[in-house]
Amino acid sequence: MGWFENLKCFADRHYSLENRVALKVKALQIIANICLLGRDEAEEKLIDRVMLPHLKHLDVEPDTIVRQTGVKFIVDYLMGVSSKKGHDLLQILEKVSLFYNNIINVESTSSLTTSQPY
Repeated sequence: MGWFENLKCFADRHYSLENRVALKVKALQIIANICLLGRDEAEEKLIDRVMLPHLKHLDVEPDTIVRQTGVKFIVDYLMGVSSKKGHDLLQILEKVSLFYNNIINVESTSSLTTSQPY
């Protein structure tokens, strides 16, 4: 098994199937480092087979730290992307942004309707 297959197995086991926040964050950091190092060699393959499958639901990740680590990973990776596959990663960032903008809007609307007059 080569480095790429090992990375996929690592991501499955230590990120996707993991529930403990600290381990998910550390796994994401390791995956990010490997992807950044291997980007020149296998950019599209990393996006298609590692990043997209594991980060596609980042917008509904319940833990803020994991979500922030995932967003940082995507942004760092996109800084050096030359492939059109980078657009797929941008869509993940857009979903995260839209999801949390909607939450903020709902919370501010509900606080306006429940506030007491002076």
